[in-house]
Amino acid sequence: MSWNIRKTKKYGITPLLKDCDKIPLLEWQQLVDNDEELMWAEESPIADAFKNAGHEWIKKENYRKQAYFDFNKKKNWAGLRFSFFIGTISVDTERQTLKRVEKMWEVAKYFNAYLFKNGTRFTEKKLEKLRAKYIKRNKKT
Repeated sequence: MSWNIRKTKKYGITPLLKDCDKIPLLEWQQLVDNDEELMWAEESPIADAFKNAGHEWIKKENYRKQAYFDFNKKKNWAGLRFSFFIGTISVDTERQTLKRVEKMWEVAKYFNAYLFKNGTRFTEKKLEKLRAKYIKRNKKT
């Protein structure tokens, strides 16, 4: 499922030209450093396993650009993967859960940015609808 966090109201594949439209890398790094729920990819158990095998999990130029959320240590994978790329944050997940969408929403709000799902803006109304759906089903988040 393709999710994206960007400061522009409209989704487009063209590169962001104005600095005011870009999420600053330093702010992204500060968010991940200060959020106990997020883990840097290079500090994850996956990265440790690769290091122990003599391989590289994350290239040096991508250090402190990729972070994980909802990490399953037993299965060694992340449910949500954030990747900083040219002033936007790309988010990858196999399965949409309320917990994961709320985390993406929280990150977008931190940057005063917008959350997009498959190129369509994800609004607060859609988030409320998703919450209501989970409450109705009595599901855990």
